[in-house]
Amino acid sequence: MHFTRLIRAWRFMLPSLALAIGVGAGVSATPASAASGSGMTTINLNIIPIPDLATVYVGIKEGYFAKEKLKPNITLSPSGGPAVVPAVVSGKAQFGAPAWSDLILAVSKGLPLVAVSSADSAGPTNATDYQYLVTTKKSGITSLKGLAGKTIAINSLDGLGQVEVDAALANAGVNYKTVHYVAINFPQQGAALTSGRVDAAQMVEPFITQLEDQHVGADKLAGLDYAIAPNLPVAVFLTSKSYYASHLSVVHRFQTVIREAQAYITAHPSAARAVVPEYTGVPASLAKNILMPFYPTTLDTKAIQTLDNDMKKYGVITKEPPLSSFVKVS
Repeated sequence: MHFTRLIRAWRFMLPSLALAIGVGAGVSATPASAASGSGMTTINLNIIPIPDLATVYVGIKEGYFAKEKLKPNITLSPSGGPAVVPAVVSGKAQFGAPAWSDLILAVSKGLPLVAVSSADSAGPTNATDYQYLVTTKKSGITSLKGLAGKTIAINSLDGLGQVEVDAALANAGVNYKTVHYVAINFPQQGAALTSGRVDAAQMVEPFITQLEDQHVGADKLAGLDYAIAPNLPVAVFLTSKSYYASHLSVVHRFQTVIREAQAYITAHPSAARAVVPEYTGVPASLAKNILMPFYPTTLDTKAIQTLDNDMKKYGVITKEPPLSSFVKVS
């Protein structure tokens, strides 16, 4: 299925997934397999190929997975939640890493998933954000107020980007209900902007820097993560409730890997930037200049609660799932 159609189907797939497994029931996950003799446990890990997930590759490079006797088998899913969540629900992946909003949306639809570790966060100010609402000089739009009634590209309908753009527009006094959203994968958003297909786009690194390098007059109208909350956690590592219950030792070892990788990146910021070309396809020359996220070892639950609230406020979910029901971050 084409990524755009997959993303558009995302919201409607969730009730079917919930019905298929039974609301509140466990997921029949494929068990992690231990190689005889080595004691290594193979885990299938489905993630988005963006800088947010650098912890995985730093964890491999620095030997944290090996130390915990874990061997990650990685699948990269550019469309994010629409591919990651079903992979975990079906048991094809033991762990996945979509956006926090994807997890909240899935849980609100009755899917038995839990967060086991936050992957990263945006910065404490608009200037230290790394996800922006971007337009070009060609559009003639110079402020958020100019976006009323316009077409905006987001990575996933009813996902984090849509909630953030709604919040940014509302904060600026713009009626967010007047805009038209189009689902376009991050790598294709720059071309959609320069061709005039869309008026603005929810963009992340490295694609913002890539667009700026084209000298098309790219303009950052607002930091999108900051529109929700300072230090907003963006990506999350999750698993199914059944896998969490039946493989708690593996989960704890995985949490240790991510926490140690986050601590290493905090002490050695260049480590995350160095691995980005390995799994994103971004040239090393470009990776040197992109704005990177933060990788805190603790979760800002207050910011997640704000995201949960805003997802209901802007109509993405009808009922806020309590954090205690799905956040198992140690």
